Amino acid sequence: MSLRIHFIGLSETDSALLRRILDFASRQKRDYRSVPHAAEANLLISDFGTRGHEQARATLRDNPAHLLILGAGEELSHPTEHALARPLLVTRVMRELDRIAALIAAGAPPASPGARVAEAHGEYQPEPPSPRQPCTALIPVRRRVTALAVIHRYAWQSRLRKPPSPPAAAQPEAEPRKRAQAHETATPKSRYRALVVDDSLAIRKQLELELRDADIAADFAEDGETALEKAAGNHYDLIFLDIMMPGIDGYEVCRQLRAIPEWKKTPITMLSGKTSPLDEVQGVLAGCSTYLTKPIKHEDFQKLLARVTQWIDAVKQPEADTS
Repeated sequence: MSLRIHFIGLSETDSALLRRILDFASRQKRDYRSVPHAAEANLLISDFGTRGHEQARATLRDNPAHLLILGAGEELSHPTEHALARPLLVTRVMRELDRIAALIAAGAPPASPGARVAEAHGEYQPEPPSPRQPCTALIPVRRRVTALAVIHRYAWQSRLRKPPSPPAAAQPEAEPRKRAQAHETATPKSRYRALVVDDSLAIRKQLELELRDADIAADFAEDGETALEKAAGNHYDLIFLDIMMPGIDGYEVCRQLRAIPEWKKTPITMLSGKTSPLDEVQGVLAGCSTYLTKPIKHEDFQKLLARVTQWIDAVKQPEADTS
């Protein structure tokens, strides 16, 4: 089933992100694309609580279509209105588009002009169904959550997804204690923990070795989507973030991280093969702390680590004193 999507009242950032997601969908052999006019669309996308949202509902009177509302704060009772919580992650948007496409393919009717919004509560009062036509099953949608709630939700889900540990073999109690003590002596805990986000296996391996030399433990992600999920369930002292990646790029990942209070002060280093000053400016506007060009040289990287870890120590010291 094809989706013809028209954006109404979205910000330039949201529009650009959704267009990149639609480009990604076309590479996955999905026939989803944006159209310039609402009359051509079978799906409208607007932002909750904005003038564009009101305009989208007004457009439905003349152009019946499904409506996807970004960041809706209430559960919607009309089956052709759909809500999508922020942040706009690639997999989350793709799942919702696939679900709506399946509904349209199954013959779910578009929003009718008779559906009205109750002024006091912002909820639909759908038209009563015809006696010959059963009422369409209402489709539950997610409530809007804050970025901080998303972090805790992902963290909780990640705990639930962990497989149970296999039962340990029966053995004398003194033996495992000796092994644990020997392991702690052989592998002392690293001073810091870093997240490396890059779709290149060679770069990830290089940074793993560089960080190991500096006594920094490393975790890895191949794309922005995975990086946000890992950040949701873990603590990192510093982040290395590639710019050009599949799905959402490094700039958008950085913006979404900076929107979350826990990550506002975390050092984020952008990695790129581009050397244009404009790229550095874009990184700064997105919220990165510093910028490193590829290929990465050992001396430059270690100097950067020395500066960043010195800053982390300076920030942590007052916190330790107050505690």
